[in-house]
Amino acid sequence: MTDDGAARPSRFALRRRPAPPAAANGGAATGGAATVRRWADRYAVAAGYALGLVAGSAVLAARSSAGRTALLDWASTDRANLADHPVSALVFSAFLAESDLLPWLALALVGLGATGRVLGAWRTLLLVTTAHLVGTLVSEGILWYRIDHGLAPPGAVHLRDVGPSYLVVAALVAGLAYGRLPGRILAGTGFALLAPSLFGGLDRWEVAPLGHVCAIVLALGLGAVLRFTRAGRRRYGRAGSPPVHRPG
Repeated sequence: MTDDGAARPSRFALRRRPAPPAAANGGAATGGAATVRRWADRYAVAAGYALGLVAGSAVLAARSSAGRTALLDWASTDRANLADHPVSALVFSAFLAESDLLPWLALALVGLGATGRVLGAWRTLLLVTTAHLVGTLVSEGILWYRIDHGLAPPGAVHLRDVGPSYLVVAALVAGLAYGRLPGRILAGTGFALLAPSLFGGLDRWEVAPLGHVCAIVLALGLGAVLRFTRAGRRRYGRAGSPPVHRPG
């Protein structure tokens, strides 16, 4: 009761008052932005790389046969190009599929989507970029050694090495090993379809199968570290959240 005899409003009645329209609208906008950020964190790498593959194929298709060959030879990560323009070759080689664009596009979306779902954007990008770089440098380094020691012909210095396979294989393996169940099934199916063509020539120390082995090892090893740090960050974030104070 107040001094003039009027009833004092209840605390509980005050709690039930609806939020002002401005606050409600702001909450909806914040929730929508959070959803966009979450989807971008999971699938932006998959979408971006798919667009890059399509763009690379469009550039190849727009060239004459001679121009196409010249571009592929320039982007190849062979010994001559790595000595002359290593950064350009390493970057552009990952976006040029000599053939079978649609299968590579589908496999890239599956692998990068399954991996991005659990690792997030920057960890997924770190994983597949590392797999592409290390797979290329290790396989080409072994070829250099074999050429220098007379175990491979000198002409192998210009052996064309271009395409998305190291990156896509790493994404599929990481998605199979660490993804959620639907992603694991899709990634495993994709890897099973690719596997028969990945390791031919490994006993002869050929470049492509060596690169694929490196990509798989990195996907499992580095993928485990990135998965652990992602999970640890989430646990720490929940444990370290400040307490929520409610009125009343």
